[in-house]
Amino acid sequence: MAKNLSNIILMFINFIILCIFCPIYDMSFLAFRVNQLDAHSDHCYYMDYADMEKSENPLMQSLNGQWEFAFSKNVMDRPENFYEENFDASLFDKIMVPGHIELAGYDKIRYIKTMFPREVPKMECAYLSNDKNYTIFKYGPYTIRFKAPYSLERYTSIKEWDHGYLVVMAKYRHNKESEEEYIDLIPILKDLYISPDTFLKDIKEVRLRNA
Repeated sequence: MAKNLSNIILMFINFIILCIFCPIYDMSFLAFRVNQLDAHSDHCYYMDYADMEKSENPLMQSLNGQWEFAFSKNVMDRPENFYEENFDASLFDKIMVPGHIELAGYDKIRYIKTMFPREVPKMECAYLSNDKNYTIFKYGPYTIRFKAPYSLERYTSIKEWDHGYLVVMAKYRHNKESEEEYIDLIPILKDLYISPDTFLKDIKEVRLRNA
């Protein structure tokens, strides 16, 4: 018993010394309850017992619905005095609450997870070019290279685009004039194990880009 009492007294003395010299040492390890609310009750409140029987509590107000909303890239661009009662908010947009401003089309999505829709830019234009003995078809982040006729110098114009089928004018070394040429991308995509329908569905136009 005496040994336990002496240990308690020793611990108390050490604590007092620690408190006295705390300005000298980093005491951050003693911090607790950082960014926590004080203890409180989450119980519902009612005016009387009769209100308990009602489907909606008259003391509660739902914030769900359509809100007036203005997005600013930074604090300097914010509408000034927007909090005043007489402020004209007629130019504000409308946004639904609950909701997410990024998923509503404002700013950029910050979180890349499967629970968020992937932000894939919809591109409608692809580009055709050639580099030595290769034809290059570029669409967004994808670059497809395949063998071109050995005497091809360059593509001079694109006459038609039809969901994977190209009609182009090409300049060959053996001819001074451009010749009509045909390119079918579908078998090329299939050889690369790329779904033609998925890859080509958004391409509305193909432009010429000389390498």
